Amino acid sequence: MLVAKKDSTSYLDNNQNPEKPKRMKKKNKYNRKNRVGIKLKVFIYAIVMLIFCLSILLRYAQITGIRYEISEIDTNISKLERKKQNLIVKLDEIKESDWIEKEAKEKLEMVYPTENQVVYLDINNNSSEVAKAEDNGKPRDNDDFIFLKSFKGWLDKIMNIF
Repeated sequence: MLVAKKDSTSYLDNNQNPEKPKRMKKKNKYNRKNRVGIKLKVFIYAIVMLIFCLSILLRYAQITGIRYEISEIDTNISKLERKKQNLIVKLDEIKESDWIEKEAKEKLEMVYPTENQVVYLDINNNSSEVAKAEDNGKPRDNDDFIFLKSFKGWLDKIMNIF
């Protein structure tokens, strides 16, 4: 059996708007939720990129600060090396015997000893003989030599080592 279809066409007036199907409204709701999710994801990615870029900038700032400190330290090193070289030159100058002699004569007014100022001592003699030679044969009190007598043996041993 064949059923005939009724073909009905209605012509709408220009003033009448056709109704929107309900399916479209559901898609709009779905699209709105999807749009909010996409916007949230984009916002999160933007924040992550911002944090990443800021961390890179902070690292470059730290590197620049450290390079500045290194350059300051290098200049200090070069200054100290120049000062060291100057001190080495002064030390070499001071070590020279001519300079020492000149300074002794000029500042300290020193002169070379004369023949009557030179005294030669014999180290092998006993300390009591040296004391007699100093006194030009004058007798000394025994109290002055108590210390020397007590350590005479020790002094002789030390002198023999050298």
